[in-house]
Amino acid sequence: MNLLRLKYLIKKEIEQINKDKSILIIAFVVPFLLILIYGYGMSMDIKPVKAALVCENNASLATLLQSRLQGSDYLKIQNVFTHQEGEELLNRHKIDAIVDIKSNLKSKKDLSDTEILITIDGTSGIFGITAQSYLQQAISQALSSDNTKLPIKSVELISRNWFNEANISNRYILPGQTVGIITLVGAFMCSLVIAREINRGTFESLIASNVTAFEIMLSKTIPYFVMSLWGSFLTLILIEILFAIPIRGSVIFLILTVSAYTLSSASLGLFISALMKDQFLATEYAILLSFLPAILLSGSLFDLRSVPDFIAFIGYLIPPTYAVESFRICFLSGGNTDTLLINLAIIIFYVVFFSALTVFLLKRGGIKGGRHV
Repeated sequence: MNLLRLKYLIKKEIEQINKDKSILIIAFVVPFLLILIYGYGMSMDIKPVKAALVCENNASLATLLQSRLQGSDYLKIQNVFTHQEGEELLNRHKIDAIVDIKSNLKSKKDLSDTEILITIDGTSGIFGITAQSYLQQAISQALSSDNTKLPIKSVELISRNWFNEANISNRYILPGQTVGIITLVGAFMCSLVIAREINRGTFESLIASNVTAFEIMLSKTIPYFVMSLWGSFLTLILIEILFAIPIRGSVIFLILTVSAYTLSSASLGLFISALMKDQFLATEYAILLSFLPAILLSGSLFDLRSVPDFIAFIGYLIPPTYAVESFRICFLSGGNTDTLLINLAIIIFYVVFFSALTVFLLKRGGIKGGRHV
């Protein structure tokens, strides 16, 4: 490898970046827009769940629940006198749920026989499950916190969301989706590099020169990796500024993982660019082979234990899966140094693997003894 040739090749790429301002948009504007979309648009927190509290016979219990549930930011309670009134409001989509206290007892000494029925608007599956969870937890806490006044014989439910005590959805969405953003920026940007030169005809001059395939690969990787890395750290800074995601793990491992994964995404994009040799096809395949798997098959949205085995197998074959796991450790749980080291080694392996494939394709395309493109 000739360092002087490499220097001028890198300088050529930097000048190309200065001429093509769209690269700057991919590196810096796209991460900002995606953070806003993921952070605000994909929130699974529901505020407020509107519920009607029905009490036909047990006024004391209704008063208790009304006072306990009304103070929550996640619930908005209104009283109705019959279940039919609640159903009418539910049918008109004025409320999201009905909390119905069923009791034939006139005395509050035997409230163990009282049933509390929750009817949920099931038109949206995720919303219905979340609303039901909110109401069940709130009612359980309300009854257990006042069992000295109302002798309710029930099992006390105590729940705690480990590593995300506030149960804020952004905290478990964003660490995983950050991997998708880094993948898109690195792979999409680098997928244009070689294909653009081939489409413009300037790649012919490189074939006729004395440069090696490794020098071509390195000269195109370094400047775009640096820009992608700036975009990656910009993403992390925006996450902290806008959403205050806690970093409970190692900051050093977080930086190393971000850097290695950004380089692997850039290497994948460069490989796709050398393989497709066309800008349009390269960008299409960059989305299909990098961004979509990073979102759907990495465990960032869907746990790989819940998908068919062959899908999970594919998920464990791609680097985003290991980056997602490391990001969640570094942000939310902390510890697990052995896992972080293993994941980092796997990501670095993919950097070498994609870079080697790119060199092979460049050699086959005419650099140093291969056939012409």
